[in-house]
Amino acid sequence: MAGKAPDFTPALVAGAAAWVLLLLLAIFWPHAVARSYLFAYTFWLNTAIGCLGMLLLLHASGGAWARTARRICEAGSLTLPALAVLGIPLLILAPQIVPWADARIWAHDPIQASRRPWFNADIIYLRTAITFVDYLASRDGMRDEATFGQLEHWSRALAARIQELTQPGDRVALMCPQRTAYVAGFAATMRTACVGVPLFAPDLPGQADRLAAVAVDCQPAVVLTTSDKRELVDDFLAAQLTDGQVHVLNIDEFRTGHEELAASYQWPEELSMDDIAYLQYTSGSTRTPAGVCLTHRNLTANCFQIRDAGQGGRVHRGDG
Repeated sequence: MAGKAPDFTPALVAGAAAWVLLLLLAIFWPHAVARSYLFAYTFWLNTAIGCLGMLLLLHASGGAWARTARRICEAGSLTLPALAVLGIPLLILAPQIVPWADARIWAHDPIQASRRPWFNADIIYLRTAITFVDYLASRDGMRDEATFGQLEHWSRALAARIQELTQPGDRVALMCPQRTAYVAGFAATMRTACVGVPLFAPDLPGQADRLAAVAVDCQPAVVLTTSDKRELVDDFLAAQLTDGQVHVLNIDEFRTGHEELAASYQWPEELSMDDIAYLQYTSGSTRTPAGVCLTHRNLTANCFQIRDAGQGGRVHRGDG
């Protein structure tokens, strides 16, 4: 009596349901799906390569294995052609996995220029770049975090807006509390041909005269602040800077959205490592605050020094 043909209907239904679920996840959570796909693909690829290596070792040594172990290794190695096809989505999803995979971005980064960010595990997994705990807003501390990818988009969009309002060499002052937005604002300024002026909010106790003196001296074309300090900044600028128009931007408004603005950002080709990156003003305790000019080369050397000090290596002196 002939055996009954197997019924594959349940397996086909389950497979179709899994694909529908994966499609929905990819629509609503593209970054999570892209990362999960990368992890699964990497695990499968390593397993297949390991199986192939074990088979090659077997043939080279002439040893005899158990039939089950041999079949497992053969089956794993036979999936390598399929992995070549399944790797195509990774090329398509690369911008979703790592925004810095765009060569137009990392090629101009003096710290990342010698690397390939898509092989840098600290970046490819989109780990947290900034964590700020605000104990003034909450007694238990209110956490505000931004990943490398979020900071990348945030600073690109803001930098593009700054470029629309300024000319190379214009000053961009930061007048806001030192929190996550401050880092994003400073990073955006460094991505333009402007000169950053890191300051503080006008309501910082005991610093009103110093802030006024610095603002008059640097004459900013753009002031970066946050929504909760916008009114204070507007009043301060109206009282101190009456000669020309100053554009005020809320840093936090560029944190999400503005996709077209971020995509329109172009690295300033005229910018060189010896151009002024920002002005660091003195405390003004004994005299009027004076601005010290720090170049992009100085800033890059400082970044290398921080990295080397954290790794316990040789300190880079920035002479190369």
